[in-house]
Amino acid sequence: MTTTQAIPTPNGFALEDIVKAVVAVLQPPPRVEREEPEQYVPEVAVKTYKAFEDYPDILQAKHCRAILGLSEAKTYEVLNSHKCPSFTVGKRILVRKEAFIDFLLANEGQDLID
Repeated sequence: MTTTQAIPTPNGFALEDIVKAVVAVLQPPPRVEREEPEQYVPEVAVKTYKAFEDYPDILQAKHCRAILGLSEAKTYEVLNSHKCPSFTVGKRILVRKEAFIDFLLANEGQDLID
């Protein structure tokens, strides 16, 4: 039977303890799985309207887009056409609500985009 004895080193530590300490230092640290923090997504207030009466008196392109159910490009095509009674303020295209309703009624059954 052999017994293992700790081999002392000149500084008084056992060789086995020194080897364990060196191996512990050389090993990579354990991976700690951490949860990703939830991303803050600000809530954007999007006002929806149920009837023409709820819309403002001066419609913006986004209002006309919601009414017509068209893409942004097609909406601007309709608003820039000479048929639509729109006007511009700077770069914004606006339409009076009553004029837009009259425009839709006058062009009922017709293609709005030529």
